[in-house]
Amino acid sequence: MSGHSKFANIKHKKNLNDSKRAKTFVKVAKEINTALAKGGSNIKNNKALLNAIAKAKALNMPKNHYLNLIKNFDSKKNTAQNLVLYCGFGPFKTAFLLWCLDENKNRVIANLKSYFDKHNGSLVNKNAVLNYFNFQGQLKFTSSLKNEELVLETILEYEIIDFENKNSYYLISYEPKNKARIEDYILENKKTISVVSNKIEYFPKQKLNLSKENFLKIQKLLLRLDNDEDIVKYIHNF
Repeated sequence: MSGHSKFANIKHKKNLNDSKRAKTFVKVAKEINTALAKGGSNIKNNKALLNAIAKAKALNMPKNHYLNLIKNFDSKKNTAQNLVLYCGFGPFKTAFLLWCLDENKNRVIANLKSYFDKHNGSLVNKNAVLNYFNFQGQLKFTSSLKNEELVLETILEYEIIDFENKNSYYLISYEPKNKARIEDYILENKKTISVVSNKIEYFPKQKLNLSKENFLKIQKLLLRLDNDEDIVKYIHNF
């Protein structure tokens, strides 16, 4: 019996490891799909794709897994246009924007409705949720300049929306149409600033602070979203 028990324990442990491994692969596959949708399949010109593939290799994802993702992307005319935005409200007045592949819209919508319905939320019209977000650019960077005033002086002429000192870094918000101006700022101040990130996307107008208890409850919804292969990316306001 002891031998049987040992075998059962080993098998159980293996099943747990396989399950964790599969979930990790799903997350990396989403990163690859997102990188493909944004920057195409040319690895030399797509740093995000290069980083995602490096992560896949580090996690020992089989080579054919990520190569098939690239192959499937190339077989479509334009995957970037095949990403559909869906919106939902979760529990505790949380708002979600979800970008999904449109290969099977009926399946996508049915799954999303199921996820939100089961967690005291709902799939809703886009306009109802988009009001909770701003579509804008954000440049996150550090600076070797001694104080905030000196940093602020360098950016006043670059048509920014907002400037924030987050203590460990600075954050500039700007209109998407002014991206070239911000890139000029980065180039002209490359000796004193170090870019952490620079992206244009939806950012919450105001972030909700959830209690630990409520966050643990909403994690069940996040887990469902993370494990759905049709969902390439999602953002929320908490």
